Amino acid sequence: MLIVPKDKLKRRTTYREFTAQWLADENGQILERFRKRFEEREAEVAAKMRPGDELWEFEYGDRAFAMTWGLAIVRSGEVVESWIEWKS
Repeated sequence: MLIVPKDKLKRRTTYREFTAQWLADENGQILERFRKRFEEREAEVAAKMRPGDELWEFEYGDRAFAMTWGLAIVRSGEVVESWIEWKS
C-alpha cells in the first residue's frame, strides 16, 4: 500500500473539490459523462473515512511528465492511507 510522506501533502480537500479540477465544467459541475463513476468513487472514499479524518491532496514527483496527484486520509495527524488518482 502506498503511504505518501506527510511533506508531500498540499492542502486539505474533499473528493468533489479535488476531482473538479479535471472533470468539472466552467461552472464547477461534474460533467454528465463522468457523473455516475464520480458519485461511486466519492462514496468509496467516504466509506474509508472515520469521524475526525481529513482528506488531503498530494503531489509527488519532480518533473512535469513524471508527476502523480492523489489523495491521502489523515487520521490523528498521520497518513493512514493514500492512493494515486492522476498521473502525467
